[in-house]
Amino acid sequence: MEQLTSAQEQYLEMIQASGRWNRFNGLRIAADLRSHLALWQTAIFTRQPRIPTGSADTELRHRVDMIAMGNKSKEDINLDRLFIIPKPGQQQSLEDLVRDWLATEMKWVSRGEGARIATRNQRQFQDFKADEPRFLLSLWWE
Repeated sequence: MEQLTSAQEQYLEMIQASGRWNRFNGLRIAADLRSHLALWQTAIFTRQPRIPTGSADTELRHRVDMIAMGNKSKEDINLDRLFIIPKPGQQQSLEDLVRDWLATEMKWVSRGEGARIATRNQRQFQDFKADEPRFLLSLWWE
């Protein structure tokens, strides 16, 4: 039986704690991920910074979106983007699962683009073909 690492469990707890807003349902998403461990390797819930027009793309790595800090006096987590790396061969099953989460945007990032973004940690890449078009699933809710 597969088990989550403590780090992955913390991300799922953040998803769950994010509650329910617009079409986002953190409780359901966290429960689905916990009950479908065979479909994914890793997931991260974050807030993708907006890059102002004219800024260099490389600035993305160096920016912090301060709105993600939330408010200590409120039970809110200001995150809105979920990235999931599927287990090899499970892309379609994962996509079928996440469709019910009603994300505003769902898109796949290729392995090549994933390698460009994640310059330091590329261990997950070795199990995928070099030209894999469905390497990283990105979901965003407004």
